[in-house]
Amino acid sequence: MDKICRSTLSDAMAVFDSELLVPLIEDLQRRVPNLAQRNPELAAITKQVIAGDGSLFNTYSDVAWALMHRKSDGKKQAQICLNLQLDVSNWSPQGMSISGDDGSEPSAFRALIKPGVIYVNDRNFLDFKFMNAVLDGGSDLVLRVRSETPKFTVCKELPLCDKDRAHGVISDRIGTLPGSAGTPAPPGQMLREVIIISPETQKPIRLLANLLDVPAYIIGLLYRERWQIELFFRWLKGLANFEHLISHSLNGLTLQFYIAVIGVLQICVRTGKRPSKYAFSLLGMVAAGQATLEEILPILAQREREADMERARLARKRAEKKSV
Repeated sequence: MDKICRSTLSDAMAVFDSELLVPLIEDLQRRVPNLAQRNPELAAITKQVIAGDGSLFNTYSDVAWALMHRKSDGKKQAQICLNLQLDVSNWSPQGMSISGDDGSEPSAFRALIKPGVIYVNDRNFLDFKFMNAVLDGGSDLVLRVRSETPKFTVCKELPLCDKDRAHGVISDRIGTLPGSAGTPAPPGQMLREVIIISPETQKPIRLLANLLDVPAYIIGLLYRERWQIELFFRWLKGLANFEHLISHSLNGLTLQFYIAVIGVLQICVRTGKRPSKYAFSLLGMVAAGQATLEEILPILAQREREADMERARLARKRAEKKSV
């Protein structure tokens, strides 16, 4: 079979209705099994933990609504931002939108917020409108902020337990955000400021959260779960061949990402397990036309059995050490 040229594929995606895929995505989301927390320390956290972030993808330079920047060779490069929410327990996408030069990530995410979950976000989401939307909408928030902003009015210093210190917590305080004139009002409720030492860089990480009834180290562990969305973006760009998008239209780009989301959700539904790096590598082969889904499923099942056996072996080894 002859290959379809990119211009023909781009033109086709511009007219295909991407919204027709939304019911399929919603059905797959409902069918994804509830999986236990990967980290046993978070077993008491029963709410869905969603990491939210945006990532830039290259597209054609003549996409008028895209972000434009100049590369080192002087040529212009157009980029769009994929705003994504990801359930960190099973890597299933929960909501997405695409933006160009028409808004910030926090403003794009306000339309995606849903109640009853814990949102974990990085420093670029320090936006009082976004924070208020999450908290007023009935969800919780763990947000990394800069070392000096926003200002924090301390009402109470909380003592640290041995487990907090073992997880790198150096400060735990309750207080409020005072805000400043001329800016949106900050959340009016009491918040938690937890400072932990990163085990990778040995530098302090300052976190804000509204979770007042959990140990300080749990807030640190919740923030570490945000790394899952970075792994997902890495898969999209590296293995699924999304580094450079081929459509000119918002509808076409949305269609491309919807197809990737459907592929990830199918892995969750068909295997009943969290997608692993190995699974995403195999899915990348399917996306590149190097294999079919029917061909990779037996390979994936065998790999998952081997991984389960290795996890069981390590669990027995840890149990033996504790009993000594």
